[in-house]
Amino acid sequence: IICIGYAIDGGPVKTVWMADGVPLSVHAEIFKHKGLFVAHNWFFEYSAFLRFYPGTRLAVPSNWLCTQALARRLQVGSSRASLHEVCEALSLTSPKNDETKRLIQTYSIPDENGNFRPIPPADKKKWLTYVGDDTGRERAAYEIMSPHWSEAERAVFAVDTVQQARGVPIDVKGAAKLQAKLNAAKETAAARAEEIAGRNASGTLVLSGRDEFLAWLKKTYGVTLPNAQAAT
Repeated sequence: IICIGYAIDGGPVKTVWMADGVPLSVHAEIFKHKGLFVAHNWFFEYSAFLRFYPGTRLAVPSNWLCTQALARRLQVGSSRASLHEVCEALSLTSPKNDETKRLIQTYSIPDENGNFRPIPPADKKKWLTYVGDDTGRERAAYEIMSPHWSEAERAVFAVDTVQQARGVPIDVKGAAKLQAKLNAAKETAAARAEEIAGRNASGTLVLSGRDEFLAWLKKTYGVTLPNAQAAT
């Protein structure tokens, strides 16, 4: 975690620099907060706290609300509902710009060895400002949209948070069997295509090429088609 920004209710926005190993415990009020936590794309923050601060209220899915989910529900911005788009739709100054993109691309993405670049003092200051602005805009967006979020819709979101946190169970062995059957079917189809029409000089199945397929139909059956679309 590079930096954390937060505000409790209508209080001031505070930022905590974490990249140098400063313990978040110096801001214990975050953990003492008894209400809900709101974030834009809540799963990002939840995942971080689940990894680094398990056992706290921040690592419990039901304690979170999401301005991105709310924006999508209210059709604010595009279906992506990025914070930048939501701010523009709500006439709020967006905290996102070319400089914040540079910070993310420079320091949030590891190099080929999995290491992160050290952050110099000048960019550290910019990070703190960026995260603080982000937090303030998220709160402003929530205050505008939240009156339009019904209890029924919140209940649907609550179910979704559980699924997001738990994930979707997948029968890996069953999927592997299906994939094997699909591969076998493709091999059978290729063999049948070769048996029916053969291959061209380059070794490609005649039936797999549009122009060659149309020419083969005309030559073999005297059928002329305008195209090789499924409906045709």
